[in-house]
Amino acid sequence: MKAIVLLGALCAFTAVPALAQSSPSPAPPATPDPIAVRAQTMLHEFQTGKVDRSQLDAKMSATLSPEVLKQIQAKFGPLGDPQQFTFAGKQTVQDDNTAYVYRVTFKSGTFNEIFALDKDGKVSGFYLVAPQQ
Repeated sequence: MKAIVLLGALCAFTAVPALAQSSPSPAPPATPDPIAVRAQTMLHEFQTGKVDRSQLDAKMSATLSPEVLKQIQAKFGPLGDPQQFTFAGKQTVQDDNTAYVYRVTFKSGTFNEIFALDKDGKVSGFYLVAPQQ
């Protein structure tokens, strides 16, 4: 497909010399991955202590007591905004959950975020851990 597009562009420039002198059009911005957006949003929610429980499965919501949420906020909040957020892989895990792994770089260090969704698209797990050496 790319070869056809490039070949078509080459033919257009050859056929119309005036176009060859103009600068190429910039590529359209990439559409953000909706799972990555959700993973970033969930990280931010944990950092601020304001989690949208409608996004969580029942077990995750029950585990996330106000005390636990305060502890998570105390650990994640000081990290600040991520400098980089890169997809590292995914796999199907227990009970048809899908775990997505993102490499998240902050000013103070790099972590792996494991963001799990159940078969209904609800957040069933979230971990922020130092990568194994």
